[in-house]
Amino acid sequence: VKTLWIVDGKKNPVTGRKTYPDMAGLADKAAAAGIEGLNLNHGFPMDEASVRAIQAKGLLVASWTVNDPAIAKRLAVAGLDAVSTDLPGKIRAELKP
Repeated sequence: VKTLWIVDGKKNPVTGRKTYPDMAGLADKAAAAGIEGLNLNHGFPMDEASVRAIQAKGLLVASWTVNDPAIAKRLAVAGLDAVSTDLPGKIRAELKP
């Protein structure tokens, strides 16, 4: 069974905006701990370069909870290995080529 580290951002109590930890640092910690991957909140600023850098460390990259088809498409283009969603039929249909 593969284990993924679920990571979210921290909400600023004044602005209400989330800030997210450095993905490269998270990947280093996960790899050092023998964890197989990261399961990042969909709000993380993921792009193809950041996803590939994490995967280059031998880690899986997933995101949660992806219920918006536009976000799912953006993450698929970035190269994520998986998404978690409450709407699997809808998201899967949107991601099919």
